[in-house]
Amino acid sequence: MKVFISTSFDNKYTKNSKKKIYATDFDYYKNHFSKNKIIKNDWENPQILQKDFIKLNKVIKKLENIFSIQLSKLHKNTEASVFKKIINVWLIHYVHSYYFKWKIINKLLKQEKKILFTEFDIDTSKVNTIDTKEYLLNLRSSDYHNYIGYFKILKHLKNNGNKNIFFFKKKSKIVFKNKENLLSINKFLFLFLASIDKIFLNFKKIFFLESQNKFFFLRINRIFNQVPFKSNNLFNWNKFKKFEINDKPNIKTYLQKNIDFKNVRIDEFEKFLIKNFNEEIPTCYTSNFENLKNYIDKIDIKPKIILTFFGHVYNELFKLWIMSKKRKKNLYIIEHGGHHQKIRTIGDYEFEFGKKFVSWVKYDNINTVSLPAINYFKKNHKIEKDKNFLIYVPIQKHKYISRINHGPQSNFQNYSLNDIEIFKKSLSKEIFKNFLFATKQEIDINQKIYLNKLIYKKNILKPLQFRNLLSSCKLVICSYPQTAFVDSLMQKPTILVYRKNLWPNRNDFKNVYNLMKKNKIIFEDAKKASIHVNKIWKDPLTWWMNTEVKSARELFLKKFNLINDEEKVIRNWTTFLRSEINIKNL
Repeated sequence: MKVFISTSFDNKYTKNSKKKIYATDFDYYKNHFSKNKIIKNDWENPQILQKDFIKLNKVIKKLENIFSIQLSKLHKNTEASVFKKIINVWLIHYVHSYYFKWKIINKLLKQEKKILFTEFDIDTSKVNTIDTKEYLLNLRSSDYHNYIGYFKILKHLKNNGNKNIFFFKKKSKIVFKNKENLLSINKFLFLFLASIDKIFLNFKKIFFLESQNKFFFLRINRIFNQVPFKSNNLFNWNKFKKFEINDKPNIKTYLQKNIDFKNVRIDEFEKFLIKNFNEEIPTCYTSNFENLKNYIDKIDIKPKIILTFFGHVYNELFKLWIMSKKRKKNLYIIEHGGHHQKIRTIGDYEFEFGKKFVSWVKYDNINTVSLPAINYFKKNHKIEKDKNFLIYVPIQKHKYISRINHGPQSNFQNYSLNDIEIFKKSLSKEIFKNFLFATKQEIDINQKIYLNKLIYKKNILKPLQFRNLLSSCKLVICSYPQTAFVDSLMQKPTILVYRKNLWPNRNDFKNVYNLMKKNKIIFEDAKKASIHVNKIWKDPLTWWMNTEVKSARELFLKKFNLINDEEKVIRNWTTFLRSEINIKNL
């Protein structure tokens, strides 16, 4: 009988390695598993990934109707339409992550006659998350959280008659972090500063939730005769939850047992998700919801235009305020990155949450408008010779699957780390000595151990150092075609080394990608890219400023509405904002 290993958590308590079969290659950089010990991951196939994404969008639509109605019954003063929007991002993570686990287990059960799973003495109902962001972070990296997910599915299948699943009970001490004790004076200060924010925001026609680019923020405020006041407290969800959110477990039954499914077809996976909903839903939507509602009910500011880059995704206060105060008609969501792939992880959510989605690239959607990206306003685009180092930007591959997205779906598929061995062999010693590794977030400890064998420890940069060093580097190698690639193209000689099949682009980008590949800006092979880097290293600018190379990259950037003309950027934005304000004044 095979012993099913779901995460590093249950792996450390199971000694018989010969009988182990793994859910994923989560410990790949710690122990190089042979592939026959790992259950086949269907999402490594981009076609299956795309197909499942479309399928799960339908599941999400179905469940958001069911869950929002039940939450509205629980919180009688809040309409179901409000919950439908504010739980959407959490629901995407919930459905995607559990469907991945569901597929893995069902594949295993077809493959093996009987399986054994280690069961620890755990009360799963007491494992709660506060909000969507915490839920996502747990899905990405928590051994314990992911173990419980697999355990719940196995229990569900066992209770529904599957006789091939067996449990081996074991005791384990689980230590939970206690909520930080905060002084009441800090809470008072937060509420006081929030009230000051409210006073200033009462006089604003245009309200930026985040300033993103301080020069653009100052200029727009000056044009519209506003005090350039940035609110740091009123909608600060991270501060609010420290003072106002309690560690209350989801002990109530939020879904009524007598839900009518007569008009809704529910399959076995969806039944599991509905049953499991009570324990998984973050407490900010259940036992702590009234704290949020009481707070936002007192926020009565009425700007004509509300602009946000990120608030509609993980800021639970802001989302609830927009929806419950019916501010959707005033909200404009600004795209914050260079996404141009076929799959948008959160689907049409960004197009529907506010009045308009202000995009970089053009979309065939009535709720979108393309305006110049403001991220690069007042940035220095002059290309000069700089320091003698190369920045490598890898994909941030997390330990566990949290949602459907483009890129590697396993560590075996994570070419961005695996390519470093090729760069080490193929780049000249002088270049590799100056090879800096830059990520957005802290990397997994096992990945770090693996990297330390390949790169000088001092060359592994701390998270978020990339943008600070970009202006002074000699060359950038990006491993994925999104925001970091666009950032780099705007400022420095840059090449992309990626796997085309893992990043299927929109059809309107096909020609420009072929053109950039022809001009050696894009590679699908790390060895060929290394040969090119060795050739141009002494003076990358000669290659970069070549007429054909320059034309190819400018054509690519043009698709993102990136304008290197500050006055034109301001003119386009002020015209748009004034027209929207005038419409609201009618």
